[in-house]
Amino acid sequence: MTVDRESIRADRLDLAYVTAEIVDVDGILVLFADNLVTFNIEGDGRLRAVGNGDPISHTPFTGNEMEAYQGKVLAVVQSGGREGSVTLSARGPGLKDSSVTIAIE
Repeated sequence: MTVDRESIRADRLDLAYVTAEIVDVDGILVLFADNLVTFNIEGDGRLRAVGNGDPISHTPFTGNEMEAYQGKVLAVVQSGGREGSVTLSARGPGLKDSSVTIAIE
């Protein structure tokens, strides 16, 4: 997983965009992967939305899970009101668990 920035402001408004990619053992993106990815958040933050870029997907953006589209899934994390950090984890059937920690300043 990669995040678009290392830290977000502790103002309950700032957002970080996290991309989860399904890769093979060599680290190459698996374009046909459509695994269901479930996100969990720990710390002073909220999972605001999930998405995959699939123009025909009917999966709601407001849940905590989304099918990958062309091997990718996006999660949007919103800061809380306290400094510290928030950790977003992702898991799915047949996938290795992954997580990323974002500083809240």
